[in-house]
Amino acid sequence: MTIKQAFRLLHADTNGLIYKPTFDINFIDDSGDVSETQFTANSFKSAVNELNEFFTDFCQYNGYKANSVISITLVNYS
Repeated sequence: MTIKQAFRLLHADTNGLIYKPTFDINFIDDSGDVSETQFTANSFKSAVNELNEFFTDFCQYNGYKANSVISITLVNYS
């Protein structure tokens, strides 16, 4: 699935008030293995668009498919 599809499955009671959230993104790499990367967004409210941009760039740079996301987990925030 894509970042946007996976983000819809993320359950977090935030009211958009979380700043600098960090997310783990689990995805299938080009070898078929589960891999993980981590990105920090400016706010929870803008996170889906930022994560989409970050992950798309990450995939292009590393030769991965952008629709290989398994899950997104909120791991830290301020």
